Amino acid sequence: MSTFGTLARICLCACVLMHVRSASAQQQCPTEFSTPMEHWDLSPWNGAITIFHNQTENMAYNITLCQAAFNNVYDLGNFDVKTDAMQYHDPTRTFYMEMTGGDRGTQCENTPRKTDIFVYCGGCPSGYECKNLDTNAADGALFFHPCACAVWTEGCVTQAHLSVTCPAGVPHYRKGFDVYDASTGIAADISKVVVKDGEPLPAWKDISTPEVSGSRAVIPSSSRKAVFYMMMAQGETESTSFDKPDVFTSQPNILEIEASGSGVLGGTVSPNHMERLDLKFKCLALGLASVHVEIPFGGQFYPSDFAFTYECESIDGGWSPFGTFIFTIVFFGGIGCCAMAGYNYGTLGKRGRDIIPFVDYLQPAAEKLLELARSLIAMASSRLSGAGSSTSSSTDGYATVSGTDTDAGGYQQDDSSFKGII
Repeated sequence: MSTFGTLARICLCACVLMHVRSASAQQQCPTEFSTPMEHWDLSPWNGAITIFHNQTENMAYNITLCQAAFNNVYDLGNFDVKTDAMQYHDPTRTFYMEMTGGDRGTQCENTPRKTDIFVYCGGCPSGYECKNLDTNAADGALFFHPCACAVWTEGCVTQAHLSVTCPAGVPHYRKGFDVYDASTGIAADISKVVVKDGEPLPAWKDISTPEVSGSRAVIPSSSRKAVFYMMMAQGETESTSFDKPDVFTSQPNILEIEASGSGVLGGTVSPNHMERLDLKFKCLALGLASVHVEIPFGGQFYPSDFAFTYECESIDGGWSPFGTFIFTIVFFGGIGCCAMAGYNYGTLGKRGRDIIPFVDYLQPAAEKLLELARSLIAMASSRLSGAGSSTSSSTDGYATVSGTDTDAGGYQQDDSSFKGII
């Protein structure tokens, strides 16, 4: 590192130590930064400092969240909580704040210097490394360990990309919006109300791993379909529109889901009108799968997202484990017999019945099976002939029915043939 860079860092650290006591007392980060979907208390960020040395520019930067930005040469702007200088972008979970009113030094006489700060809640963007000279906030302020992904200046504008631990947001759910479960097979003690006032009930909240427990909504594989009704609670005076629900599973190798119903592409609900969402399940493998349903409201409210566990105890359109076992035995047994017969024919020179493996053991068993089959056929034939004669005598006195048309399932298509017996 150059001597200049080291001195710049020392100077910056000294400036920070002089400035940070007053900064921590100002509490400039908003205590309730809000969007239509949620709000955050960002006051824990107060006094969080990032010091970054840009080796290409040979410039050291200081970024103090919600307060000010400067480098070893210029004042790069200040944050004003009273302005609309802060935004939030979802789903990237990125806060943006603007610091304005910097100095009007060289080349910026007409346009004061400013700093655009991007705060990433989920770590630095791909291709950037988190770097920082650790500096604690004064007076015991809660420090969220921000680090700099990159900081640089172009003209009169500085861009600072930071990674910070973000406080949890408080969702703004749609009051009065409810979802009701009309599925079968769910335990009786599990609430049939899935979402109340836009928020999922505990048994229907999202979890990272599918599980079967007494407090969890679980649909067994005996129920191949789930039905949910979306509505506004009685007493509400306004209708609510929602966008296409997002339906997916975290285990696509186990479960396949097909969505349908009046609300599958979105819709509008009111106290007098409901929308329906049908989910049809197809098990691809044995196991548990988490099913997630997210109902968005066009960014006006926090999405109503709920989840449940689907239990795949059998595979649709496939064989049972016992059937698979029998097929495996027959298949590999047949291959083995063919291989042994080829060996008897080609290597040992056997011909005729002698090429069959274990023929001396199989022939007596086959003869016994053939004899048993003949006995069963003879017994069934004698019983059928006796039943036919008794049926013939019992139908005397009834009109003969003819000309009845039936479909492939045996259901009558034309009722005209019933005229002779009604």
